[in-house]
Amino acid sequence: MEICRAISFIFCLLTAPATGAQTPEIQHQGKLRYVSGGIGINERRELEKLAADFDIKVILSTDTGHFLGGGQIKVRDATGALLLNTTSNGPIFLLDVPKGAYVIEAMIGDRAQAMRFETRDTSNPQSAYLTWRIDEPYRHYSDPAANAAL
Repeated sequence: MEICRAISFIFCLLTAPATGAQTPEIQHQGKLRYVSGGIGINERRELEKLAADFDIKVILSTDTGHFLGGGQIKVRDATGALLLNTTSNGPIFLLDVPKGAYVIEAMIGDRAQAMRFETRDTSNPQSAYLTWRIDEPYRHYSDPAANAAL
């Protein structure tokens, strides 16, 4: 009986999914590098480790501070040329660009926010907090009352 339990325990350990945070994959588009994510605290920590290697860190959130993910992200150069059109995989979007001036646009639903920025020589990324006012009551995943209503 003990052998069966030991074999079952080992089987469970070998087939259980990994619980460690996976670092989101860095993407490339021309001379731009970007990565997005931040769903869950472990993924946010992984992105924070990567942030020093990027020029700008965009945070997508409601005006009350709740994170938003899945926004459409566009990056334009100083002439208005579209350099990147992608979807963020979470509330954090890290972007590395060649020296210059840019506009980063984010759209959640049918509402857009934009910010101009210039690259600078620093080891810390510039932060851009793009926020949206959510008119209906926002259901946060950690709110037991909201989860009970689902």
